[in-house]
Amino acid sequence: MYAMNKSKGWSAQAIKPMTTFKTVDEFWGVYQHVKRPDNMPSGTVINIFVEGIKPVWETQEHEQGGSWNIRMAKGYANQLWEDLLLGFIGEQFDCCNEVTGVVLSVTDKFDKISLWMRHGNETEIVNRVKQDMVRIMELPLDVRMEFSLFFPPAKTNTQPKSKDQPSEGAKPAAKQHGNRDRELKQYRA
Repeated sequence: MYAMNKSKGWSAQAIKPMTTFKTVDEFWGVYQHVKRPDNMPSGTVINIFVEGIKPVWETQEHEQGGSWNIRMAKGYANQLWEDLLLGFIGEQFDCCNEVTGVVLSVTDKFDKISLWMRHGNETEIVNRVKQDMVRIMELPLDVRMEFSLFFPPAKTNTQPKSKDQPSEGAKPAAKQHGNRDRELKQYRA
């Protein structure tokens, strides 16, 4: 689990490891001491990522990655954040090897929840992850969610992209996903 206060400016060095956990009991031991989003100061960012993956775009795991983002009015993040976090830790995603982490960003006017994934250019996987988010967080089917690639390809035409779809022109990844260790702990560079 990483934390950062963006009110002091953003930088990769500002992301500080808070704690690690490997079991459900260890998670609850940590989580019971974390404030709910409504009680966090503006500028707070909480990142919970798979072991060995740092919460920055510029990692090998995120070369072709992207994120689903949901903005919400103040007061709604408490339950939604907890539901997504438990779904992530409990491997409730059909494509759980695609999901690298979840992020909570607290601002003065709204809160934002994001889910980061490895292959944002694979439309089928991106849509399956969205369906899982809707199911896990019990969202209405027409909820407004925005998807963004970390490194979008150069534009070759003038057609607008749908906010709910990844770039159609991107090539699928050639890498094998493989099994990954689902233990969550701090990244050690």
